[in-house]
Amino acid sequence: MLMPWRCFLAEPSDFCRKSLRRYAGAKRCPLKPLHYHNIDVMIAPQFPADAATEGGTLPGKHEGDPRWPALCKCGYAFLQEDAWQVNIDRLYKGSPDGNLYIRRELPPGAMWVVDWLDSNIYKGPDGKAWSLMLPGGAEWLVYGPAGGGGKWDVQGVPPDITVSPSINCEGVYHGFVKQGLVAEDCEGRTFPGVPRTA
Repeated sequence: MLMPWRCFLAEPSDFCRKSLRRYAGAKRCPLKPLHYHNIDVMIAPQFPADAATEGGTLPGKHEGDPRWPALCKCGYAFLQEDAWQVNIDRLYKGSPDGNLYIRRELPPGAMWVVDWLDSNIYKGPDGKAWSLMLPGGAEWLVYGPAGGGGKWDVQGVPPDITVSPSINCEGVYHGFVKQGLVAEDCEGRTFPGVPRTA
C-alpha cells in the first residue's frame, strides 16, 4: 500500500548550483503536456552562494561549450533560435532525505516562502506567501486564488496544514492535504520512483 508525503519546511541554503539550459517556450513537450521542451545539464553541482556571479539568458563565456544539451528528453532537437540559458539556482535544505535541491526539483511535501510575491492576495495569516510542491512536480500557492474563484480553506501553520477542498492540478495531481500530509492522487496516478516520506 502506498503512503503519503509529509510536508516539511524548505529553506535556502548557503549553496547554489550552475547548469546550462535549453528550452523552446512555444513548443509543448509530449512527455509533459503542461510544459514546453526544456532540459538542463548541471556543470557545477554545489558551490558557495556568495560566489554566484554569472547567470542569465545568454551563453556568455559558455558559448561553444560541448556540455550544452542538444535534445529534450522527448527527442526534440533544439534549434539555434531556441533559448540558451546559464542558470544559477539556490539550493534548498530541509528535505527528509538530507539532500539539497533546487526549488523546482524539491520532493513532494516541500513548503517554502515565495518572497517575490508581495501581493496580499497570495499571503496567509503570517503575512507570507507559501508554495507547496505536489507529486508530479506541480508548485501550488497555498493561499492563492482557486481556479473556480475564491480560495482554499487552509487550517494550521505551515508545514502542518489541512486544506479543503481538494487540490486539482489537472493532468498532474489531484488530492488532499490533511494534517501536514499530502495524500496519494485520488485519480490513481502513482508517481513511480518518488519516495514516500510518511
